[in-house]
Amino acid sequence: MAKQAVATRGTGIRQACVDFAISETCYRYQPKLSDENGLIADCLMRLTYNQKNWGFGLCFLHLRNVKGHAWNHKRVYRIYRELELNLRIKPRKRLVRERPQPLAAPEAINQMWSMDFMHDQLSDGRNFRLFNVLDDFNREGLGIEVDLSLPAARVIRSLDRIIEWRGKPAAIRCDNGPEYISGALQQWAEQHGIKLDYIQPGNPQQNAYIERSKPRTELFFDWIDEQLQRQGLLPSNPFTKALAYARERRLGLEVFLGDLDVPIDTNHLERALRAIPMGRKSWLFCWTELGARHVGIVQSLIVTCRLHGIDPYTYLVDVLQRVGQHPATRVAELTPRQWKQHFADNPLRSDLHTIQR
Repeated sequence: MAKQAVATRGTGIRQACVDFAISETCYRYQPKLSDENGLIADCLMRLTYNQKNWGFGLCFLHLRNVKGHAWNHKRVYRIYRELELNLRIKPRKRLVRERPQPLAAPEAINQMWSMDFMHDQLSDGRNFRLFNVLDDFNREGLGIEVDLSLPAARVIRSLDRIIEWRGKPAAIRCDNGPEYISGALQQWAEQHGIKLDYIQPGNPQQNAYIERSKPRTELFFDWIDEQLQRQGLLPSNPFTKALAYARERRLGLEVFLGDLDVPIDTNHLERALRAIPMGRKSWLFCWTELGARHVGIVQSLIVTCRLHGIDPYTYLVDVLQRVGQHPATRVAELTPRQWKQHFADNPLRSDLHTIQR
């Protein structure tokens, strides 16, 4: 617009720059090195043709470090975009997850049994297994079989022993373990007219029956509603405040009914982790947010060690020496819970340990 005013109206260059609020340098600017744009485009076309998996970053580094061109990265990227050489980013495939099916409530004994395995470790390092069978109606434990190995034949023998005194169930709920999907167990169930009700893959909580807690929880909140409707209870009464507090948080208090990983009482965890939020105002020496995050990670490890009865100093000294040579596929073994099983008996020591002794 300034050049048009100078050309058509005879306005001076200085006055035109003042009127349009631009500098004289901007007015007199002439693009330079425009002839090299064709060379840049040619180099990019040849690179992307020979290296089809290279993006802009690799192409620019090749031109700068290998070919020795001093072109600005913004200029090269502008031409790269104009040539439409951008690589297509493949979208991630979303897995279709099935919705978990609700558990049916049995109305009498021997309608539905549940069986599952538990495992633990002996002091000498050997693993042993426990085969548990219970009745879903009254949560009665019908049998526990313990051994170092429990194949499908032992499972069948344990079920036959329980059926002799308890009677035959209509169905048995179990997971998709190798002992349960074996042909021997399926043939045994077909001969006895027992239905094997396998849970959905990826939903182990379906095998743990929780319907016994639901009626009691519902009765508790019904009682709270009755108490709040009583005459004579003032809003300022501490008893009224406690009832209202529980009713407002009903959804949170009922989480344990649908997620077995959530314990009913988490006070011990809250007490153990209280040191982390209470100390955050005194941790200004971390200087940066990243440093404070690292302090929180270390504090969480220390608290977790104490909850498992592990000396935090012994754990950190061992893990910091072991992590460099430990297989990445088995990094979970270095968490406090699994570390106690695998390495607590013979941990790695530091030089300070030898000096102190």
